Amino acid sequence: MLRIIFYILFAIAFFAPMVANIYITQNPDESLKAFYIVVFKYFNLIYYAILIIFLFASLKFKEAVIGGIIFILGYFGFIYIKDFYLAKKHALNKAKELNAKVLTLDELKDFGSYKLLYKEGYYVVVKKATYNHSNPFGYVKDQRK
Repeated sequence: MLRIIFYILFAIAFFAPMVANIYITQNPDESLKAFYIVVFKYFNLIYYAILIIFLFASLKFKEAVIGGIIFILGYFGFIYIKDFYLAKKHALNKAKELNAKVLTLDELKDFGSYKLLYKEGYYVVVKKATYNHSNPFGYVKDQRK
């Protein structure tokens, strides 16, 4: 029974990033593309190497099946906790400290002009930017004349 669960999880963990890559790059939804930017960096060659090691080890050792299940669930849990739960918590604390607003990456396009103060994971802390029309670059004349 554990082997069947492991093989199902292995298939999902192995093929889901590839299928998601194809689907997200073809989809015009900005929130999915922002999600792709944040999460897809974790599915690299090392991730696939560890998955394949667990696959071949599971053919011989029962402990590798349990280790593989723990690795897959732990890896997805790590991504969720690091880039969504803790990132939102840190962004809310930073926004309270800087008196700013917390947005997700895909909400930035609707916010207008902003000053980026903090970014972690899927969340950013921004403040409305003020634009000085009379002196946009903050130029100060030389007073030594």
